Amino acid sequence: MAAEGGKSVRLKVPVPAELVREVRSVGLSLSSALRRALIVFAARQLPPGEPPSSGEAVRIDVSIPREAYEYVRSLGGVGRAAWFYTKVLRGYIKKMREIASMPDTEAAELEPAPSGGGGAW
Repeated sequence: MAAEGGKSVRLKVPVPAELVREVRSVGLSLSSALRRALIVFAARQLPPGEPPSSGEAVRIDVSIPREAYEYVRSLGGVGRAAWFYTKVLRGYIKKMREIASMPDTEAAELEPAPSGGGGAW
């Protein structure tokens, strides 16, 4: 389902409920991570996958640029990108857990530069 407007389109992106719980447990912004994953998926014109067919899913509101929406729509909908965005979310979870388990001094080295130009992110 999509709500079309000006330069961006709002989608309801289905995400496995277990993955939603994991993402939230590490403090990650689910809608921001999905937005970025869908933009990259479209920009690189990655191939479609089979939409997930089973399991409980939570629909997350995400706003993406119209160009990204048009690509995802041309493949048959956002479910065709599920293979990619679920993999991205799992990667974010893994990285957040690694950072959380680091000593404070080591984690502080990962913070981006105050000017916004550089850093680990």
